[in-house]
Amino acid sequence: MRSTESGVFRATVVVAGLGAVAKAIGFVREVLIARSFGVGADVDAYLVAFALCLFVSVLAGAAAQSALVPAFTAAQRVGGDGGSQRLLDNAVLLVAILIIPLGALLAIGAPIVLRGVGAGFDVSTVSAAREMVAILAGVMLCAGLTAVWSAALNARRRFAAPAAVPVANAAVVTAYLLAFGSRFGISGLAIATTVGFVVEAGLIATLASRAGMRIVPRWHGLDESTRNMVRQFLPLVAVGATITGSGLVDQAFASTQGAGSVAVFAYGSRPTLVVLTVVGLALGTAVLPFFSGLASSEGAPAIARLLQRLTLTVFAIGVPIAVVLFVSADALVRIVYVGGEFTASEVDAVADVSRVFALQVPFYLLSVVLARYLSAIYENRLLLGAGAVAFLLNLGLDYVLVTARGVPGVALASSMVQVALCVMLLGAVRMAARRSSRRAGDEDETVGDPRGDVSSELVL
Repeated sequence: MRSTESGVFRATVVVAGLGAVAKAIGFVREVLIARSFGVGADVDAYLVAFALCLFVSVLAGAAAQSALVPAFTAAQRVGGDGGSQRLLDNAVLLVAILIIPLGALLAIGAPIVLRGVGAGFDVSTVSAAREMVAILAGVMLCAGLTAVWSAALNARRRFAAPAAVPVANAAVVTAYLLAFGSRFGISGLAIATTVGFVVEAGLIATLASRAGMRIVPRWHGLDESTRNMVRQFLPLVAVGATITGSGLVDQAFASTQGAGSVAVFAYGSRPTLVVLTVVGLALGTAVLPFFSGLASSEGAPAIARLLQRLTLTVFAIGVPIAVVLFVSADALVRIVYVGGEFTASEVDAVADVSRVFALQVPFYLLSVVLARYLSAIYENRLLLGAGAVAFLLNLGLDYVLVTARGVPGVALASSMVQVALCVMLLGAVRMAARRSSRRAGDEDETVGDPRGDVSSELVL
């Protein structure tokens, strides 16, 4: 257990360190966008179109990432490199088969979708957003394939390379903005964004190939490993739809507050999102392979003990971060954003969003760990239930709070929903523990089941 904990710690540090570099460059990119384009309808159009494209990629790519690691670990153990390669081939094809039609539907149905997501947009902003969706279409497939190849590398405990590759993505857009700024308008920014994702996908494919993985996939049929992955994948697609859909709902309600409101929400949430992405991605990336390995070898009592320690660690890290972000919101916005097209008059609105958005930090980080635990023990259906309730709660709170507090109300709703989601996931973990205890009591032979053997040690 000590070696496992130290392995989780080392992997978290590696991913967090490299992720911090990528996010630092990404944050520079966001600052350059703010200073080049300010707060306006064209930025709103770009942000909404980008969010829609990421929504599609998350449905398939992120879901496959969480489902693939446990299945890949099991396939590697049973069938060696050949078994894991067959599973990877099938996963790449399944993700592509899912993303390409969804992307086509988004491009065709963009006018209808944008009426909902950009509820407050005027005709010209909707038209600009449709153009952005067409330019950014390549982001969907590139992001989805990057997620799958990264998951395969992580399953083999190769954390550094997948964590480093996003640096190139952020660097492409940052270099473009430094060279050209707003010279080619918001369309130029969208093209640079797409190029960044193409570069990222190409690099991660190269790294996977050098690790001995076949990049051009072949279909191997629905073997047992693929069926196991698909059984976990489908609930995770629904989970991704509810969680990522909440972000689209937030933008839709923010758009009702006038031109530039989506940009205000995006700029205000960015400092917290940078921290959440760096630390949350590091935690999630590091713990899932270890949870999966323990589930396959030592059983649930071992991962239960690891989960208890991680819970305390997460709050010890998350609470101070939230306090710092809350207290420094005004100063941070003034230092980072003011300049160029972003004026001092917009500081208060952005800082208000930043303060309330920061409240969710410790609850988000713990939710990441709990979600990875449930994925490792094949309980993704519990994630689906929690995600659906969180989506509906977010919808209701956005409706109430945007009326009372404007754009900061949307940020407050997001933080409140994150607290509720964390509580629901804690309940889901306990429910999974009770299920496993009943299975262990009813069937002695469940010792070899990766979901069996959980004990009453799981008390959070």
